[in-house]
Amino acid sequence: EFPAAPVGSVGVVIGATLDLADFDIDTGGEALAPALPVLAPGFGAQGARIEDAAAIFGRLGVALLANESRSVLAGGPAGLAGRVRARADVIARALSA
Repeated sequence: EFPAAPVGSVGVVIGATLDLADFDIDTGGEALAPALPVLAPGFGAQGARIEDAAAIFGRLGVALLANESRSVLAGGPAGLAGRVRARADVIARALSA
C-alpha cells in the first residue's frame, strides 16, 4: 500500500542493521511530506527482521523499500517463485502493521 502523502523524487539507502541514532538520523515524529523513499538492505540473511522495520525506521518507513534477497535466493532455483511470494506476503503484512 502506498503512503497517503506523495512520494518524493529523491531517496536514500539506509541499512536495516544500522543503529540509526549513531548517525543522528531522526526516526521519530510525523511522517515526512513528501514521503522519502528509503531502500533498506539488510533484512533476512544479513540479520534484520522485517517484523522490526517499523521500530527501526519509524517515520522514515512510510515509503520503505525493504530488500531481502540473499535469504530468498539461498535455496537455489527450485521453488524460488514460491519463496519470493511467501516472503513478499510476510513483508507486506509487516509493513502494513
